Amino acid sequence: MSGTITVALYWILYFYKFLKYWYYRINYRINNLKPLLVSVKCSNDIIKEVREDFSITNYENHNSSELSFIKYSIYTNNVLQNYYKRILNKNDIVNDISDFISNVNILSVDVSIDGNEYGVDLNEFNLINNKLLDEPFIKWYLNKHYGIVINNKYEIIVIDNDVNVHKLYNNNYIIINNDTFTIKTI
Repeated sequence: MSGTITVALYWILYFYKFLKYWYYRINYRINNLKPLLVSVKCSNDIIKEVREDFSITNYENHNSSELSFIKYSIYTNNVLQNYYKRILNKNDIVNDISDFISNVNILSVDVSIDGNEYGVDLNEFNLINNKLLDEPFIKWYLNKHYGIVINNKYEIIVIDNDVNVHKLYNNNYIIINNDTFTIKTI
């Protein structure tokens, strides 16, 4: 009798896993989450985020001084994952980002402003050639996730997977590479 219950539980769990897998696949196909153009407009300490379906026309009509991302949603490892690709010019626009997902492993990113520290999660931005942690990015991220507007200097501490500590300031940013990142100065 115990063997029959074990076999029944095995098949129930197997069937559950099978249904879960197909649920995510069908959900992804139905929603086929098209790329989304996310434009960030900053004026007079007011940060406004505008989301619209991505098209080349939408991109060409946006102001180049705005912070712009294309939000991609892809299905990897049975999970629907969102990625944001920073758009600096037309060459940054790609249809399929699966080849651009970086293997960089940044352990921690903290922004320090007037003695207060704020964590920055870069997992959704780990795409090759993504420009991150520059002043427009930090202003947008802190406003979006913490509801604060910054006007003064800040310090960013980045700890990489080798536990190296990197300090960045208002005039620095990073470029994500395949397995590492590069710190640049404006």
